[in-house]
Amino acid sequence: MCYNTNLPPNATSEQCIEATVGYLGASYDVPSLVDKLLHQLASKQTIAVNVYDTTNASASITMYGTDVVDTGLLHISRLDFGDPLRKHQMHCRFKQRPPLPWTAINASVRVLVITLLLGHIFYAAIDRIAKVEDDYREMRELKVRAEAADVAKSQLAVYASNQVPEVVIGDPKRFWQIITNQVPHLWIQSGRSTTFFLHSAKG
Repeated sequence: MCYNTNLPPNATSEQCIEATVGYLGASYDVPSLVDKLLHQLASKQTIAVNVYDTTNASASITMYGTDVVDTGLLHISRLDFGDPLRKHQMHCRFKQRPPLPWTAINASVRVLVITLLLGHIFYAAIDRIAKVEDDYREMRELKVRAEAADVAKSQLAVYASNQVPEVVIGDPKRFWQIITNQVPHLWIQSGRSTTFFLHSAKG
């Protein structure tokens, strides 16, 4: 119990009853004010407040508030009403579970999508660069082969003009025998282009 401070130490029972202020004093004369304050502190969430006398831990006494569904978000505070012989606790919890943080979820999804798009673009760019390099390498090889074919054809023309007598040139069959017997290395150098050239000359 709480008493007025001017109560004498040897007061009688009648004096104690007359000097009684109340078990909880004036703390719960304004419960609506407490609820509004907690509601403001919790933004738009509704907070349920319960006060318990926990002097007997095995059988606590509900002094304020009603039973609410346990949402798992419980905060316990120790209260001191000036009575050293009694122990009190205040339990605060949200009446409803807080909503999912959709803003954070949407932001995370957007970051994930952007990351995937950037990765896809980066991979496509690398693949394109590799393809261009392969095409460039293939073109260089074709250019080298074409130059080798041109050199072989030039050598064949020089050989034909310098080594084959004019009388033999008039006989196509004799000309073909000389070419195939005397310059076999030209076949290797010229490749497909020289083969095409020789077949054209034969025809």
